[in-house]
Amino acid sequence: MPIIPLFFSSGYLLNALVEEKENRVMEVLLSSVKPDALLLGKFFGLGAAGLIQMAAWLASMGVGVLVIGLIVDIPADLLVVPSVGDLAVAAAYFLLGYSLFASLMAAVGAVSTSLREANQISAIVIIPAFIPVWLNFILFSEPEGTVARVLTYIPFTAPVTGLIRLAIDAMGPLETLGALLVLALCAAGALLLAMRLFRAYLLMYGKRPTLKDMARSVVSG
Repeated sequence: MPIIPLFFSSGYLLNALVEEKENRVMEVLLSSVKPDALLLGKFFGLGAAGLIQMAAWLASMGVGVLVIGLIVDIPADLLVVPSVGDLAVAAAYFLLGYSLFASLMAAVGAVSTSLREANQISAIVIIPAFIPVWLNFILFSEPEGTVARVLTYIPFTAPVTGLIRLAIDAMGPLETLGALLVLALCAAGALLLAMRLFRAYLLMYGKRPTLKDMARSVVSG
């Protein structure tokens, strides 16, 4: 599934930040670059790598179908080539989904004191994203039902739900645009949250800040 690179890329960001923080490499990096620039560099670099990985995944699927088509007869209705519009929407879902999850992972990494602690906390972010996978039988049987529409607008479930419904042509242009807009606003808010927590707690060791401390840091900027 093309959405898998999204979780790998955001997970790499979390691991890189926490390992650099644990090993005190972060102190060396911050001597030559500002915190926001450091975070955004990792953010965009891993996002680009994930997008290339997704493109390679899709290309390999296409090549595989062509090879199989040379060996056996594949029904014409199964050889549906995605339109440019569908590919653009899929890329938008990936980029916005990555922005949301990577930002939240960066926020988790900034306030965590160890990689083990960060991975435990990150489960709170990752597990809801797999709800559409667990409910795929509902999404495929009732792609325009209430459950599918609700999951389309919840930021944590929107990327996977949107790609599933897009694949079976169950979303209209207005619904797609609205869902992407909600996801974009939430991703922007998550990135702002990550940047503020990153600046505040990047060099804090041994003690995780309380929710009150984090809220104060986010509000004060």
